[in-house]
Amino acid sequence: MPVGGTEREVTVEAPAQQAFAAAKAALERTGKITESDPTERFLRGTAKYGLQKVRVKVNVEESDRGSIVRIRAQGDDVWGKGAKKVVERLAEALER
Repeated sequence: MPVGGTEREVTVEAPAQQAFAAAKAALERTGKITESDPTERFLRGTAKYGLQKVRVKVNVEESDRGSIVRIRAQGDDVWGKGAKKVVERLAEALER
């Protein structure tokens, strides 16, 4: 992971298409979607943290226990605080 970035995996007990729809709704609530591909279950967008614009990538994969949502974020600060907070917000929105 590059400097200022973070990654987190969230397990969702739902089929991949439902998990993709939930991830899309969560990203729409916390930021803005710039690219969406439902066949590949891939999202790209941005979210704000303070004055930072944090770039976000979300992939949804099927697993034996439901689906795995992989959230990656890249912020402008070296410490990655903006990216961590955006990933936390998305993960919390998915777990609701």
